[in-house]
Amino acid sequence: MTPEPPEHETRLNRRGRVTAAGGVVLLFVGATSGAPWVAVAGAALLAMCARALVRGRRLARALAATETAFADGAAPLAPCGVPRTLRVRLTTSDAPLRALNIETVVSGPGEAFIPSQTLDVPARATGVLTLTLTPDRAGLWHVWGFVLSAGDRLGLVTHRTWRAQSAFLHAGPRPVSRAIGATVLQRIGAVRDREGRHLDRQNGTGLELRELRDYVPGDPLKAVAWKASARRGRWLVRAYEDESMRRFQVVLDIGPAMRRGPVGDAPLDRGIDLAAELFRLAVAERVGLTTYDGRVVAHLRPDTGRAHGHRLLQQLLDVTRVVDEDLTEITDAELFARVGALLDAAGGPSLRRLPPPPARLAQPEALVDPVREIYDESAIFSAVSQAIVRERDRGHAMLFGKARPARDLASARLRLFCALFAIPIAYRRSDAPERRDRGLAAAITRNLLTGGAETLVLLSTLDGLSPGGDAVRALGLCRARKRRVVAVALGAGLEPATRRALQAAGVTVIEPDGIVEKIQATSA
Repeated sequence: MTPEPPEHETRLNRRGRVTAAGGVVLLFVGATSGAPWVAVAGAALLAMCARALVRGRRLARALAATETAFADGAAPLAPCGVPRTLRVRLTTSDAPLRALNIETVVSGPGEAFIPSQTLDVPARATGVLTLTLTPDRAGLWHVWGFVLSAGDRLGLVTHRTWRAQSAFLHAGPRPVSRAIGATVLQRIGAVRDREGRHLDRQNGTGLELRELRDYVPGDPLKAVAWKASARRGRWLVRAYEDESMRRFQVVLDIGPAMRRGPVGDAPLDRGIDLAAELFRLAVAERVGLTTYDGRVVAHLRPDTGRAHGHRLLQQLLDVTRVVDEDLTEITDAELFARVGALLDAAGGPSLRRLPPPPARLAQPEALVDPVREIYDESAIFSAVSQAIVRERDRGHAMLFGKARPARDLASARLRLFCALFAIPIAYRRSDAPERRDRGLAAAITRNLLTGGAETLVLLSTLDGLSPGGDAVRALGLCRARKRRVVAVALGAGLEPATRRALQAAGVTVIEPDGIVEKIQATSA
């Protein structure tokens, strides 16, 4: 959700407004009916409300002197759906606070929130509060701060103030049963040796002849079986068996169709969980990751090692905070307004520009965006740039090194700021079939280059694929290049025409009734 912290304010609450309304009614009835005692009662109620507002300044000073700070350091990575605790140290001033309410403002890829707490705090008190957050989707979550509100003794006035406190929480994928990942690996055709590694009998340079197959452009001339080719009248190539470490690539669809559904149980969430399980099971293998929508969004070539595993997981979690201009639905004016409101609330000099600049007053007939005029764009750009510099060393090398499509430099930096601080941006809703075909074809072609994996694991809903489109032709090219493709359909089901086209292209299809229900049951 998008955080909207309030400004400092002192106002009558619901009880105070009812009391003031009753005083106005009694004063009016007493004045019109000639009943002085009724009018005096009404005036007394109004005077009581006015005195509560005046004394609210003392309440405001007490809240302004209240300090908040996180008692713990950075929280470790934990699966989404698991409650996370935040310990906050609260220190009050010389005045006690009655019915102090603490609301936590948090943003992230889902709709999780931290329940508010209400308590009476004596003067000069120091204590630690425990707040609980249950992320409902994997990714980065950001706690922006706290809204503190308290009332007077009569309960007529409530003062609200904002305390900016920044903390980050990383929610990982949900655990998936080992049997599910093992089922996918078995369908891939992998076997394990005594050390637990997957061994793949593939075309290589071993001593044992596997078969004589047709020549494919790119095969070395030394592998051509000249005598057999002369006897059969076509080019044949010797294929030898070679046992080696397996290389496979997980190709994950992150398009709009993958994001439809309940938060935490959409096809994209199930794909993230399954991909993370495959990474864990194949920790000793060479594994890569490709994410795509209408184009290839990110690509990591197969590799092994702890550092590569960390990059895989980080890239997998980044799909829940996509901010690219061609993949999201937000105007530059909305982007400036959203970031400006958050920077205003975080403290420091206000970024609002009032009154309007003289150049705007000199052209009243010009068509402008009223939302964008509220904030000083140059000040926002400067504040965002400084925040990005401070965040450069916080483990976001992949975000900084990524080419992010945007209209201009200002838009690119604001979008990077949103990605760094977990400010959600609405993903694109339109999902044209030709766009899905083009994106999948680009992802498959990217993995057919030199050094690519021998096996591709496609995680997608597979909806809307054209039987004769670019994607199916690219999948057929994989079979010609001796690449194995296993597609896990994460949607409700495949259309018969799509299933027949995939099978004709040599794709091993795992239907939802075999995998998806197991993932849902395990996550639940």
